[in-house]
Amino acid sequence: MQINYTSLGGNTNPLYSAEVGLNFTQNLVASATMINFYLTNNDPRINVFYVPPASTGVHSGNAQGDYNATGVPVSLPSPITGANANDENSALAPVILMSSYESLFLQAEASLRYGLTGSPQALYEAAITENFNYYGIGDSAATYIAQPSVAYPSGLPVTDQLKAIITQKWAAMCGNQNNEAWTEWRRTGFPDFFTESVNSSFPGTGLPARYFYAQTEIIANGNHDPQPATVMEHVWWDVN
Repeated sequence: MQINYTSLGGNTNPLYSAEVGLNFTQNLVASATMINFYLTNNDPRINVFYVPPASTGVHSGNAQGDYNATGVPVSLPSPITGANANDENSALAPVILMSSYESLFLQAEASLRYGLTGSPQALYEAAITENFNYYGIGDSAATYIAQPSVAYPSGLPVTDQLKAIITQKWAAMCGNQNNEAWTEWRRTGFPDFFTESVNSSFPGTGLPARYFYAQTEIIANGNHDPQPATVMEHVWWDVN
């Protein structure tokens, strides 16, 4: 389930539209967290979601949240994410609400934790393959999955198997389902290698755990919960 867009004004990808409204300012660049994960795991999706710096041709990421970094070339989001301000193809990027590969990752978790019919490993591998297929690199899926760092840890405890499922789910959602990936981290605690923003407003207290309620919600809903003091307060279902 996704919303498709065109290059016509008023019907372009909303993230790209926002950047156009900021005079084509490229506020988004690759995070070192994501780039390092892809490089470490020989993941071909790095070339799907990112464009390497023209000056080096080699992918690199910015330290998380370091908006003051200067002079270091970093990868930019590819237009398939809708986040490349200076590539008009970003206007065509879809907004994905529920993907086939997300469904398979959910089934893998349900099979592992709740006995849903099917093999967690088979569903995990099918989810990764489906994600590769969606982005046109399906021929690389089997080689990727066969790597020791990616292969399903079937002989390990449930927690380790869940970690593999959610970590790969996060990698699959890069660029097009960012909020969902963040929610999965809050729900499960995986991936477990995130770093605090260099410019965090709450140094030493971890990562943002929620949004503030919008003023429209406060006005329209007299029964809303109290506004949190900071974005570091966790919602009730957040395990972190």
